[in-house]
Amino acid sequence: MEFRQLRHFMAVYQQGTYAGAAQTLGITQQAVSASVAKLETALGVRLFERDKSGARPTKAAQILLPFARLIFADADRAAEALERHKSGETETMRIGVAHLPEGGGIARAIFRMQQDRPGVTLNLVSGLISELKEKLVNGELDFMIGAPPEGWTFESDLRVENLFEAQPAIACSKDHPLAGRDDLALQDLQPYPWILPPPRSPFKNIILNAFAAQGLEPPQSYIYSDSFTLGPALLDLGQHLVLTFPSLLAPLLEAGRSVILPISLDLPAAKGFVAVRKDAVLSEPVSHLLEMIREEVRRTVPSHSRGHAADNHAIIEPRPG
Repeated sequence: MEFRQLRHFMAVYQQGTYAGAAQTLGITQQAVSASVAKLETALGVRLFERDKSGARPTKAAQILLPFARLIFADADRAAEALERHKSGETETMRIGVAHLPEGGGIARAIFRMQQDRPGVTLNLVSGLISELKEKLVNGELDFMIGAPPEGWTFESDLRVENLFEAQPAIACSKDHPLAGRDDLALQDLQPYPWILPPPRSPFKNIILNAFAAQGLEPPQSYIYSDSFTLGPALLDLGQHLVLTFPSLLAPLLEAGRSVILPISLDLPAAKGFVAVRKDAVLSEPVSHLLEMIREEVRRTVPSHSRGHAADNHAIIEPRPG
């Protein structure tokens, strides 16, 4: 199997015809056909079925495609790294960041990284876990961190390390009518407006399911927000409730502007994780940042709340690149 043959295979897959692939590649159709035929012989499978509509990918082609994309993604990144080395440019790390219930340790690790490696540029890419996972699998990210919803599963080609667990709580302003009460029940929370994550987030269903589990009608007033600046500002106005993690409200709690309500909803803990591709070759700066993240989590998260690798998850062991 040759690099050139994989490029020709991908062109046929993307264009849907040998003629279209030849035009894209700037070579003859006969050359494309011969190259793909050699690849099929080398792999012992048929990759395309030709018919009047063009070249129809077989199941084998669908299996091969993501691996071919990874090979070219890694090749492009290698070329970019060498080009930066020749020109004296800094290295860029691409990190996917999904919703995190504990961001202080991660932020401190990133801050330390900037101090230890001033020549490295950090590119933080935010998004939903499903979106970032796809980017990671496709080789567009060095690693990703986040907190998956309950029951989330990871592909077998990812190595996942659980970092910590965080218990959600309900918070409000110090001036909220419920602040200071110690005899709260869930029905006491119904009349008040809530700040919840956007509808696309599975996290918003936690509080709604809690009401349903007790046979109660859910609150009727919501504000959907994924803003970490607007949300606390609304909380300050005195009437809203928010389901969140105490560490995310640490500045407001420490300043006495917000309080955690003494009500237990038996909610599942969110698990923070870091994931990389199993076949990824991690550069020294990436490995260094991962180790600093572990150190900061050990320093800031209680030992009983730190994550352990699940039976079907593997602890990440970074390999220097």
